Amino acid sequence: MPTTTTVHQQTMDHLVRWDWFGDYRGSKVTQPGVAKSWEITKDGTVWTFQLRDDVKFSDGNALTCADFKATYDFMIDPGERGPPGASYVKPFVDTTQCPDPYTLVLNLKGPAAALLLNLAYSWVTIYPAHKMGDMDWFVENNLGSGPFIFDHDKRDIGIRYETVRNPNYWDEGLPYVDGIISYIIEDAGSQLAAFETKRVDIGGGTPTQQVELIARYDDMELKKFPSGGHAYILWNVRRPPFDDPKVRKAMYLWMDRAPFLEKTNNGRGFTMDWMNPNWNGGFGMTYDELVKSNIAYNPDKTEARKKALELLELAGWGKAERAATKVDVMSRYTKGASLRGNQVLESQLQDMGWDAVLRSQERTAGSVALRAGDFMAAYYGGSAGLPSADATLNRYLAPTGQRNYTGISDPIFVRILEEYNLTLDLALRAKKLEEMDAHLQKGEYSMHVMVWGATEGLQWNYLKGFDWMKGGWERSHYHVWLGPDSPGRE
Repeated sequence: MPTTTTVHQQTMDHLVRWDWFGDYRGSKVTQPGVAKSWEITKDGTVWTFQLRDDVKFSDGNALTCADFKATYDFMIDPGERGPPGASYVKPFVDTTQCPDPYTLVLNLKGPAAALLLNLAYSWVTIYPAHKMGDMDWFVENNLGSGPFIFDHDKRDIGIRYETVRNPNYWDEGLPYVDGIISYIIEDAGSQLAAFETKRVDIGGGTPTQQVELIARYDDMELKKFPSGGHAYILWNVRRPPFDDPKVRKAMYLWMDRAPFLEKTNNGRGFTMDWMNPNWNGGFGMTYDELVKSNIAYNPDKTEARKKALELLELAGWGKAERAATKVDVMSRYTKGASLRGNQVLESQLQDMGWDAVLRSQERTAGSVALRAGDFMAAYYGGSAGLPSADATLNRYLAPTGQRNYTGISDPIFVRILEEYNLTLDLALRAKKLEEMDAHLQKGEYSMHVMVWGATEGLQWNYLKGFDWMKGGWERSHYHVWLGPDSPGRE
């Protein structure tokens, strides 16, 4: 589990909360968060939220409209920074206003069907305005108004993070537990050992290890479900040969997706395109449908790879030109699934005839390289976050998306996406999804999905109230408790 993300979500608040259906067809928001009520104008472009007046940050400062305004204004215009929340606010919200300390007004660019979903998403949390003058402060510090408080004295950066119960949390009676310890344990065997000894309540391990452990114990469960995690290849359109859409389409056709799934996720997950019906409210093509309609997905790569080489020849990248061209494959990490995925990418590019060379980076250096466009190709993972297409499309594929490191700005795609974003007409939204799906499946875009993940995790039965599906977006865990048979811990 990405621990820094988990801690962030435990300690921060949202304007509104999820009301989860319990399946993959979507969610709606009917539960208030810090906003106790809201009104929408008839044209759907002005949203007015009435805020609670009893919410405080853990340093004692009151949370008011000024904090929402500072947070959302930063997401609308983040400058050179790339906050994840920007992709969920910027496409929809034009300006913000504070008529009084506990009234927030959002003026939208147009009607937005996914706005409440976006404002409930885990990255769209509320930051203290009195700290936002120095955004670098948040690199080492955490300050929120959520159900837990980050314990700065009990952290081991990169290994363990600890939060403690917020005694002044506004939602009376919550959270149930006194604190949460989150670990980063990269080795599957060590993960499983920590789980089996009940050092942790939720564990991992490989599929084989999980099956063996389940057979030995009758007081644990193995949870399985499609997840919003996906991994894709970035082709840097600022640099040849990937500035040519013919070359990008050739790559789309050439790549064999199965090895990516096997090497990076132990075979767990799905091979699909950007529109994953498991995650996008049922919209999109299943793998079987893709195999029938798109030769790029046929497990027999003969026809697709023949066409890929023909496209390269037409684009002026014949065998000799490919052999003489070094392709810099940049991995954001020096180990784990990211490295393994980039090793597969390097191998398949070499099979295609390119002089592909892998360059692995430490996490921070890798992030800097991606933002600077210092790469030619990269295999990269992310999370859709919402059971709808909105989050994925705006965060990854929009020109200003937080995870679009490729430099592409496709006017056709931008137009369709903007029309999709700013309409409440469900039939029109479905039509725009179809148009974007067809456009992306041409293979000429700069990001090609290889894998959609599936989550599997072990959970001891004494852990109560943990919602694996909801946990993917709102990991505050304020609704979790431990049964009487749970282990005692100091």
